Amino acid sequence: MAEIDMEQAPRKAREHFDKGFAAMERGNLDYAIDMFLLSLDICPQLLKSRKYLRAAQVKKYKTSPPSAFQKSLIPVKAAGKTMKAQSLMKKDPSGALRATEDLLTMDPFNVSFVNLNVQAATAAQMPEAAILSLEVIKESNATDVKLLRQLAALYQQVDRLHDARLIYEEVARIAPNDPQSIKMLK
Repeated sequence: MAEIDMEQAPRKAREHFDKGFAAMERGNLDYAIDMFLLSLDICPQLLKSRKYLRAAQVKKYKTSPPSAFQKSLIPVKAAGKTMKAQSLMKKDPSGALRATEDLLTMDPFNVSFVNLNVQAATAAQMPEAAILSLEVIKESNATDVKLLRQLAALYQQVDRLHDARLIYEEVARIAPNDPQSIKMLK
């Protein structure tokens, strides 16, 4: 399933996107997230809506981060959604991707949520959606070699070879003796 542009999206999806964008500009991040999710419910391939959704999730998380207690409860709250996403992975990858968006709303920097999102996006044949999630978490996990390799492989898949090379160079700096990284860089 290929990503589409705004012009190709259904009118209702564009309307929800516009409402979400306006809410985001006003600082109403909860409403913006809801509108972007509604837009993606109508048209899961709408990459622009997914980009702004991710930006709203990150901004909300950074402006009002959860306390240590709240953060410890996130895995408990997310258990049902995680199981739902995992069960939908093979039979309905788009549904699994939608379920992982709810998880990322809880914590956009949770590595297990991001990995599940990347798996769902890959299963739904939407590599750009997977790249979005990995780029966001890359900032907070800049030395995670597995994550960086995964991002570089997705860059290669969508023919962003320059970006892939930069990531492989970064991996080679982090793990200079890793034969897989050296091989991929060449």
